[in-house]
Amino acid sequence: MERVLRFSILSEPIYRRVQQREADPSGTHYVWKANAIGQDAKSVCEILEKNYADESIEVEDLTIKLVMKALLEVV
Repeated sequence: MERVLRFSILSEPIYRRVQQREADPSGTHYVWKANAIGQDAKSVCEILEKNYADESIEVEDLTIKLVMKALLEVV
């Protein structure tokens, strides 16, 4: 039997915002405003941390620009 190391889900919008929730095997829960998973996740997270602002996700166009900027940095 394999042990699950970590899981991540997107929860339904609360206060009109989708949230990513994550839990590790110790039971510690995290809620992220911006996060990346998978290959090069560390690099993408650094870009998101540097460029994220609450104002940058209030408008869908700005959110898409932020995500595209982060992805283009690692491609």
